[in-house]
Parts: sequence; structure tokens; C-alpha cells
Amino acid sequence: MADAKYPRQLSLAIEASGLSKRSISKKSFLSESSIGKYALGQRNVDHEKKKSLWSLLKGVRLGLSSARADFGTISFMNNPRINQDVFAATTTADQEESERKAIWTDFKNAIKVPKEKRTRQQQETVTTGFKELVEEIASEQTELIELAEYGGIDLQPFIDKFNQTFGG
Repeated sequence: MADAKYPRQLSLAIEASGLSKRSISKKSFLSESSIGKYALGQRNVDHEKKKSLWSLLKGVRLGLSSARADFGTISFMNNPRINQDVFAATTTADQEESERKAIWTDFKNAIKVPKEKRTRQQQETVTTGFKELVEEIASEQTELIELAEYGGIDLQPFIDKFNQTFGG
């Protein structure tokens, strides 16, 4: 199945970089035509090419989108029904945290019951708890990105330092 999300993030990263496809092509050793097709979603991008493009373009969203596509990790939240700005990111993160907290005591009580002994309601609570937690993590990542962009801050040095010190 083709990934429609990564090409969008690649297009946005190319646009944000201010570099031409020709310049990106020369620096990444990928053809200009291939880069265009990757950005349009007309050609799949393997991991090594994504890595090459990311090392040139940077961009937290591009990296998270690549990790999501390649490794199934949690990415940032990209809800097409709401604005993509710092206010929306902040209020969404607050909402997701609130929704998770509302069920968290029930979740912890349900998850401590062995899976085979849980009631249907307990299992639904566990399922909902994980759904809410993943949504909260994604919205927190989105908030981080939006706040950094709003403040004109490059997140990558902070991410690199965190990964060097605490990253698993």
C-alpha cells in the first residue's frame, strides 16, 4: 500500500527548505525526477533515500512521518478537520490529555486484571486507554512542533541531545 502521508511531508519540507529540486538532487545524489515523483507520491521511497533526504532537509515532521511509515512509530497528529497552527495544537493536546485523564483510574484498575479474567467493560476500558494515550502522545508531539515553529526554534538540537542522553 502506498504511503500518502510521507509525500505530503516531503513536499512541505522541500518548500520550507527554500532549496530547488535541482539543488536537492545534487546534494542528495538522487535525480530531480525521482525527488519530484517522491513528493507527488508517484514512487515509493525506500528507507535509505528517506534518510538521505531528511539529512538534507531536516524537519521534525519529515522525520516523524518517515519513522511512522518505516517503523510504525507514533507520529504527530494531523487532523484534517482542524487548523494546523499553534493554537489548535495546544488546545488539542490539552483536550487529549483531559480525555485520557478522565478514564485513567478506570484504565489502571482494568489493566491490572489478567487479560483472560477481564470483563468486556474492563477490556473496552483498556483498549480505550491505549487509544487515548497514543492520541495524547501524538498531539503532544504536534504541540511541540507547532510551538517551536511559532517561536522560530530549531528542535533538532534538543531532540539530538535528548536522544544522546536518554533515547533508547
